[in-house]
Amino acid sequence: MVNFIHTFYQILSIQKDPSNTSKSTSKTTSKSRNHKRKEEDPILREEGQLKEVTLNMTNLDSIVLSGCFNLNDDKLIPAFESQLPSLLQLDLSMTKKITDHSILKICKSAINLEVLDLGGCASITNKSLEVIHSHLLSLKHLNLRSCRNITDSGIAKLCGQLPSCLDMDAYPSQRNPSNQDRGYPSLKFLGLQDCQKLTDDALKFVSLGLTQLHSINLSFCSSFTEFGLKHLSSMAASLKEVNLRSCDNVSDTGLKYLSEGGVALHVLDVSFCDKITDQGLEYISQGLPQIQSLSINSCSISDIGIIRIAQTLTELKTLNIGQCSRVTDKGLNAIINNCPHLSSLDMYGCPSISTPVVQRLISRSVTLSRELWPNNLLPTDDQQQTVFQETSTSQSFTCSAVNSNTNNLSTTMSTHMNHPLNIGHFLLPWNSHFGIPLMGSHV
Repeated sequence: MVNFIHTFYQILSIQKDPSNTSKSTSKTTSKSRNHKRKEEDPILREEGQLKEVTLNMTNLDSIVLSGCFNLNDDKLIPAFESQLPSLLQLDLSMTKKITDHSILKICKSAINLEVLDLGGCASITNKSLEVIHSHLLSLKHLNLRSCRNITDSGIAKLCGQLPSCLDMDAYPSQRNPSNQDRGYPSLKFLGLQDCQKLTDDALKFVSLGLTQLHSINLSFCSSFTEFGLKHLSSMAASLKEVNLRSCDNVSDTGLKYLSEGGVALHVLDVSFCDKITDQGLEYISQGLPQIQSLSINSCSISDIGIIRIAQTLTELKTLNIGQCSRVTDKGLNAIINNCPHLSSLDMYGCPSISTPVVQRLISRSVTLSRELWPNNLLPTDDQQQTVFQETSTSQSFTCSAVNSNTNNLSTTMSTHMNHPLNIGHFLLPWNSHFGIPLMGSHV
């Protein structure tokens, strides 16, 4: 359903401080009433659309522009001419035309950003990472998924490291000298999924500079090997989640390094890593007993490895073993008997699991995919007590017009400000002034 909605709407999400609602209301309402003539209507030019929003809603703390394929530097930079100290979250994922120039402007304007999503921003380079390191001192979450121009040197700059191989001529001096060569202690999440130019050296820089990193996504990075995981194993004090999905060169030896490093992982995903075998699960059972979520889909494992982790991963809540065709009832019964907290199990493509074992799992209220088994074996949604938590209507307002060419922004903002429930979340629908085509979802 979410993907369907995103197909028809391009959303700009803006959140404001409820304490200033009345003040903003009077100001915006006055503007709306005084601008009657068409030439004075704030139906904004492409380059002014975002700028008008940032000027009129000074307390916004979140902007979402995900999938604005035609949004470029000329349209984005004017919105960040003034200071935006309240802005904490910015999602620019899949805005493929923005470059390092936009990132520099954003970092100088929104200096208190805590969440920055640049996933799919294919035009940015290592220069952006230098600027981020220098200006966004409170950043906690950074997603660089599919930023394929990012290299080890850029990660070195992000992490406050200065390797001799770094080409300093490619980095114009935009940084604060006092921040040079320091680490990045505020960063908790780093997404490097599908950054194909990164090697094990990037993980060395991460281990040295991101001393408080909690979670890292390295999926689909084919160059990472066991030596990169050896660097991560030194982050025992902080690292809790590691995603290595489809890292083709990660092997059992890498899991050995992680388990020997004393890393207290809670979440580990090594799905589709063909070199992970029962020996890798042996290492996990010996050194990573605190794992609560383990994904080993399509790995070369059998009942031998499953029984080993069942004996020690007593805190296990989620287990994904899809397409592990050598796992049978023997391995699943070991999990059922020894993992009392198990609540979710994916065993798609495991043909040797029998109906009695499935029924045992259901009796334990373990969530199974409805696509795997006949409907008469699985309880209904009501029986599973599936809960869908909706956002309270007092916290959100949606202007649900697919074609908003003729929408008056001041009228829309006035409606938002005058809403009797003091709304804290403003949603601006897809607008053709951005030049954005209808889009599908992306992962």
